Amino acid sequence: VPTPTYDELLEEQIKAAQKSSPIKCVDDLLNSGDTWEI
Repeated sequence: VPTPTYDELLEEQIKAAQKSSPIKCVDDLLNSGDTWEI
């Protein structure tokens, strides 16, 4: 019985997280307000 490999399962998890995240690029992250200044 063929089963998915670890890499395939991990790739599916990453794609699902990317789809549900409002942050799509570094600019989105930096403008999200979830940053701090030093």
